[in-house]
Amino acid sequence: MANRCILQFLDELLESLRDLQWHSLDEVRTQVSPGTEDELYYKFIPLLEVQEFISIDTERKRAKIKPMGLKFLGLPSEN
Repeated sequence: MANRCILQFLDELLESLRDLQWHSLDEVRTQVSPGTEDELYYKFIPLLEVQEFISIDTERKRAKIKPMGLKFLGLPSEN
């Protein structure tokens, strides 16, 4: 996957979480880059958590954007 495609994928993933609400990981996966390999998607989710772009609730299998993710998108954070 080319760098531009990766950045587009990351942007789409974070955009799907921009409302600051929890979203199921399955819901996010279906909204982000249809046709993207699931393997790639599941590799990026933990990376985004480590980089503090998103929070993951592994027990409930859901994700929520964090201030760093909003900053990446150029959106104001609501702390």
